Amino acid sequence: MIRLIIRMPTTNEIQENQPIITINSYGSVANGKSTLIKILSGINPMKYKKEIVKNMTIKLGYINIKIYKCTKCECPKCYQINNNICENCKEINILILHMSIIDAPGHNDLQTTALKTIDLVDLCLLLFSSETSENITINDHYNSLKYYDLLENTFILHNKIDLISKDLAIEQYQNIKKNFNVKTVIPISAQYGYGIDYLVQLISEKIKIPTNEEFTNICNLPLKATIIRSFDVNNQNINIDEVLGGVVGIHIKHGTIKLGDTIEIIPGLIMKDGNAKKITAVVNSIKTDETELEIAYPGGLFGIGLTIDPSLTKNNKLEGNYMTNINNTHFLNYNEATIELNNKNHFKAGESVPFYSWE
Repeated sequence: MIRLIIRMPTTNEIQENQPIITINSYGSVANGKSTLIKILSGINPMKYKKEIVKNMTIKLGYINIKIYKCTKCECPKCYQINNNICENCKEINILILHMSIIDAPGHNDLQTTALKTIDLVDLCLLLFSSETSENITINDHYNSLKYYDLLENTFILHNKIDLISKDLAIEQYQNIKKNFNVKTVIPISAQYGYGIDYLVQLISEKIKIPTNEEFTNICNLPLKATIIRSFDVNNQNINIDEVLGGVVGIHIKHGTIKLGDTIEIIPGLIMKDGNAKKITAVVNSIKTDETELEIAYPGGLFGIGLTIDPSLTKNNKLEGNYMTNINNTHFLNYNEATIELNNKNHFKAGESVPFYSWE
């Protein structure tokens, strides 16, 4: 008889594979949101043809990035993105934060799209452009963050300071500090990367990673995930046996999702009589960016492949719905257990192993 301590992976172990924090970028058209995300990640978040042609964000996009810290270099150079080896001293960096960054549309006509994820994020980045002619004191994006009581977790980024004089930059900075109830204002030039190292440092210091106990408690709650996008990923003119089920883009508030889970989408389909019909499906794939997962934990953004007709997920038909456990009774519990093994050579006495069980 060998007693094994069954435990949930730590937040640091989880962060190796998936994000547990979500950040959103807000701001008017051409204020530099997509450019900022591109300079942070090295990837252009605008992936749709119409967005590239118009050079503006139309649909919600996201990119995952990892922030590492070198224990030998001084701040802010010690904070580096997607580099597990320090680019300065070549020492091994420590992973401190794995997060999803959302690229939200800035056009006033697309505010409904931009606000879909406003209650899901841990930190907001509100961008102002130094060359703008708009009256920033009546900025709709700021008013939205104020309405949702998110100013405490908001950074204002005073972007494109390379296009104006030093005196004008200082004048605008003081005007922003005077008119907006946000503690942190960071002058940057996203195009050239000026000030980005300080932004990365402040993000790392502002966001508090949940303790292992706190994260375990969140995971042990029933599943609650918000569907923010839905897709039909199939190409035209393919064979019937090649058709894939519908895909939804979600943010997990609490609970977990693993391959093979049976979930419900609520309220689901709205029928002609006004009644709602829940959609039941099995999870057959989980991805975040290009990383395939077997289990998804709370905090980041994920693409979930389901065993449902892809016509139900086409053109964001399921956005705004929630995903939960079927009947909302099955959820993950992590406990201690005593396991009798036939071959005792597989484990050592007292060894800790990740394990999950369903009750």
